[in-house]
Amino acid sequence: MLAARADHSHPLPSTINAETIAASGNVTVGGTLSVTGALTAGTLNVPAGSLSGLSEAIDDRVDALLVAGSGITKTYDDTANTLTLSVGSHTQAISTVTGLQAALDGKAAATHAHAIADVTDLATALAGRPTSNISATAGAAAITNIVAISQAAYTALSAKDSSTLYVIT
Repeated sequence: MLAARADHSHPLPSTINAETIAASGNVTVGGTLSVTGALTAGTLNVPAGSLSGLSEAIDDRVDALLVAGSGITKTYDDTANTLTLSVGSHTQAISTVTGLQAALDGKAAATHAHAIADVTDLATALAGRPTSNISATAGAAAITNIVAISQAAYTALSAKDSSTLYVIT
């Protein structure tokens, strides 16, 4: 094992073949550091851009780790440095979803009818509305004209006739 004290330095040869190199303090490598085994470091400071190929190696490793599955596609574009995961459209039988059929069975059909008595308070609400014969409605005698009109046309009227019933269509 090669070891150096923190307060002492010696230039090392350009190649060192050693099983273990230990240093207390800082070690500066002014050129390329090639490691063929494991590199263990408490803190490893590397200047930006000096790890050539690392980003590409990480991209390739992530691409290799992710595996497309049923209904999922994986597209890795090495040139654009993108990895895209997509979920394709699919169909699924109702019977494969626990409880779905029972939930659907409890729903009403899209088109259906109800008796007035089946809807809470509907009879009361309907009793207060005018019928097609509005003569018994307060103020009905004053209505001499009924006009179907759009909201824009009604808004544009400079004066509204008090004897006309305007029906906005």
